[in-house]
Amino acid sequence: MTFFIAFTLGLLLSALLLWMDFRKEQTNVEARLERINSMMSQTAGYALVSGNKSLAQSITDGLIQVGIIKKARLVNDKNEALAESEAPDADSGFAISIIRNMYTGKTIFRFPLVYGKNWNYAGYAEIYPDIQSISEDFASHAGTVIISTFLVTAILSLLYAVSFHLTLVREIQKIAGRLAVADPSNQSVYSINVSDRHAKDELGVLTESLNILFARYHDNLLKVSRTEELKSAKDAADTANRAKSEFLANISHEIRTPMNIILGFAEILGREINEPEHAKLLEAIKDSGETLMKLINDLLDLSKIESGKIDINPSPLNIAAVFEETLNIFSSTAGQKGVELLTETSGCSDAILFDGTRLRQILFNLVGNAVKFTEKGFIRLSCSMKNEDKDTCSLTVTVEDSGIGIEEDQLEKVFDNFTQPQGQDHARYGGTGLGLAITKKLTEAMNGTVTVSSTKGKGSVFTVRFLNVPISCKIEKQTPTDETVIFEPATILIADDSPQNRFLIRLLLKEYPFTFIEAQNGREAFSKAEEFIPDVILMDMKMPDTDGYTAAKMLKSSGKTKNIPIIAVSADVLNDRMDEAFACGCSVYVKKPIVSSELINALKVFLTYTVKENPKPALIAEVSVLTDEQKKLIRDELYGKWQSISRRFVISDMISFADEALVLAEKENIKELKNWAEKLAKEAKEFDIDSLTGTIDNFTGFI
Repeated sequence: MTFFIAFTLGLLLSALLLWMDFRKEQTNVEARLERINSMMSQTAGYALVSGNKSLAQSITDGLIQVGIIKKARLVNDKNEALAESEAPDADSGFAISIIRNMYTGKTIFRFPLVYGKNWNYAGYAEIYPDIQSISEDFASHAGTVIISTFLVTAILSLLYAVSFHLTLVREIQKIAGRLAVADPSNQSVYSINVSDRHAKDELGVLTESLNILFARYHDNLLKVSRTEELKSAKDAADTANRAKSEFLANISHEIRTPMNIILGFAEILGREINEPEHAKLLEAIKDSGETLMKLINDLLDLSKIESGKIDINPSPLNIAAVFEETLNIFSSTAGQKGVELLTETSGCSDAILFDGTRLRQILFNLVGNAVKFTEKGFIRLSCSMKNEDKDTCSLTVTVEDSGIGIEEDQLEKVFDNFTQPQGQDHARYGGTGLGLAITKKLTEAMNGTVTVSSTKGKGSVFTVRFLNVPISCKIEKQTPTDETVIFEPATILIADDSPQNRFLIRLLLKEYPFTFIEAQNGREAFSKAEEFIPDVILMDMKMPDTDGYTAAKMLKSSGKTKNIPIIAVSADVLNDRMDEAFACGCSVYVKKPIVSSELINALKVFLTYTVKENPKPALIAEVSVLTDEQKKLIRDELYGKWQSISRRFVISDMISFADEALVLAEKENIKELKNWAEKLAKEAKEFDIDSLTGTIDNFTGFI
């Protein structure tokens, strides 16, 4: 460090001296030129007075020869140039150019010229100094100074290095030898001392730093050990969490597959059975199946929430309508008990932008629990809003009952996973202890809180609060219209390893003029698709040998089958599995257990059909002029992505989708699609949720 400072100071001193010389050279230029002028003044004055151009020219030529003058002119008292000379330009190197550009002195000098004993004014000499020549002289001088400074500094540095090696390096080697045989885990070993002579120099600083370093090192040994333990514990927890998620996904699939058969056949039998007693038995089967499905859905929801994969999709929502739907679900059970269902929604007159599906799930759990644990009295569902500003509000929902209540020491535990209050009659009330746990996690995922207060034997009050809820405009109720779908004849390939599932699909679609082809795995599906070229393929995604994902890729890579639409029919309901299906080439995703209306809606996308008494919205009437080729192009290019974004309802995704639709519309000259894409982009960028919901739904008019 000392050597570096000395060397740097030497260079700075040299630079300062050179700069002072350079400035001195600039001030000397005028003095030298004045001396030259005084020597030729009388002669030049005579040349100007006499008008002797030859003499004047010889004078200016002589000035150029001096070496520090670039250009010289002699001008008489009538301001007429009698003679002028200029030195030719000379090549200059990079260093000379830099010095020349640094010149800040005067570049034009005018000296008056006189003649005769009375010093009569004869005119003036205009002289331009030769910056090139001055720069070359200075560069030569600067080079000598820099080289001398470097040599002197190098010699001094060498002497200093020898001295440094003989003192500090030897001491450092002694310290290194001591450290090499020491035990780093024993802090007492590190107490290095140096003589007073080196206490404040580099050796003293080094010794102090080593003492501090090893003291910290000793402390860190303990921290490293603890960190490794925590990392091992985290890795074990992550492995267990992945195993849990994989188990839940697999068990969901395995349960949904037979439930697809149970609920599907129950739906079909429900159309055929007229005997009240048989219908009652069938209804019991359906209720039990739906209860089992609710359980597996609760498990999946819990897994998704805990892994941070839960989707929150806000849309315009009428609280009063949601309350009415919820109470209608439990009205029959509550009526049988004689429990009165009450609702109070006067405090929630405004519509809000909220995830209605998740709110319904929360209310279903809370009201369901209230109905379960209330034998008489009432259940009151109420809400209130408090405006935070003109665009947002806070929302409070309460569910109050006059049921059996909860012990005070159990209140904090009711929201834990798989936990039920102690002393509860499980044989009587049943349950898994998941409903309230999911309610709490869903509420927190939507920036809310849920609390409970209760008195044993008198009832409970659950309070859910949400902050910063956007206020939406009023929602007009729409009366749904019934429609009868009439398909034209078509060929459908059903790929599923379960014969019962294939049979169920045939039964669900038996009223339509379809021809069915069946395959037991993905490879057989690919082979039969190439042979028969069906109009649509219903593909189970989890099959032995070759699964649906692989089969979809094979179909889309074959020239003969790449244009056949594929509808994924699967019991895998996690979002990442759905996204994988779309990435492999599937256009629509139908979940098991299959709901016939969902299957029909999926087929309507790709098959030709007519509808009885189906009033069309304005946009659908507008786009009805599209050709079949244009509809097929829009369906192939955009439908799968539309299905994904309409399910997620993410604004940025809608803007990207609108841009993609606009590119397709301009490329294929589809005016109606262009107008729709521009409208969608505008509403998404303005966050006009009220209009956006209807616009995104109107996309079906193009297909």
